[in-house]
Amino acid sequence: MILRFVTLVFVALLMFMSPASGQMIDSKSLVGTWAGILDIQGSDKSPVEVSFNSDGGFKGSAKTEKSGLLNYNGKWRMDGQNVLVDYVSTAATGTANVPAQGRSQWTLTSLQNNTLSGWGVRQSDQLKYDVKLNKK
Repeated sequence: MILRFVTLVFVALLMFMSPASGQMIDSKSLVGTWAGILDIQGSDKSPVEVSFNSDGGFKGSAKTEKSGLLNYNGKWRMDGQNVLVDYVSTAATGTANVPAQGRSQWTLTSLQNNTLSGWGVRQSDQLKYDVKLNKK
């Protein structure tokens, strides 16, 4: 009887600590500052820093080789295991050959604790790119 109880507790602990348990993210753990990389194939890997606010607001910036400094302003929401982000990027003034504003969406999932990974799509040309973020 005691052996069964110990085995049951052991199995429950293993399930709780397994890598799969880190794959869900909730809105509380999402709120805060995240930093990472936007990997645009055929272009460059751009550093990005964003903040997910508790009210669903989203702000941040990225420094790209082509566009220079881009500022982000938008909204985020949870959809099952995914974090969906919809934002407008605004290029810093004086940036040549870059539209002043553009819309993008991100679809992110949690790989493990404090890590988000997924993809983004730029609406103007449907360019798809990788997004990788770590919580600061």
